[in-house]
Amino acid sequence: MALAPVGHPARPLELAIRSTRALGVLLTGFGGLITVVAFGLRWRRPDLGMIIPAALILSPGVLYLTVAAFLRRRHIWAVIAGAVVTGLYIAGALFLAGVIVFGRRGLDFTDAAVLGPLFFIGLVVAALGQLLYHLLQAGRSLHYLAAFEGRRGFEPLGVHPIGAAPPGTFPQGAGEPKPILQIPPTRRADNDDK
Repeated sequence: MALAPVGHPARPLELAIRSTRALGVLLTGFGGLITVVAFGLRWRRPDLGMIIPAALILSPGVLYLTVAAFLRRRHIWAVIAGAVVTGLYIAGALFLAGVIVFGRRGLDFTDAAVLGPLFFIGLVVAALGQLLYHLLQAGRSLHYLAAFEGRRGFEPLGVHPIGAAPPGTFPQGAGEPKPILQIPPTRRADNDDK
């Protein structure tokens, strides 16, 4: 599907859908690969050291795919859920970078064992930052598109009073409808004395 042209209100939403779907497919595939390696092809007892990272990668991947599906349906809660998951992922990546940097004594920044993971974490944080930007822009886009299309959530319906039937509503000769119960007029006691 082609993107909307630059300046169109739906473009940020489409960019958020693409970014969320791409990250969801990437994380789900990578988490699935780790799960297959952890369980082995013969379903042996899984290694706990592999299951926890697989769960931490696979579950946000599935969440991102779910968010992308509901963003396509223009649900605002999908923007919020995607932004929360992305924020948690950024916080986790920065925590991991802090553990790598401050967790070692005598850190040597020329060591490839330190620079490689830090470079990878930097790329992940940059991609997540871009996704967070797209999601926030998609939230604005959803509000604009909802107002533009005239859709509003939970807008109360107007109340229309029921009036008398306009003349000519009933067929000729049918007359006016008769009341079900006719109450005769009551006489007042004070009028009888006069």
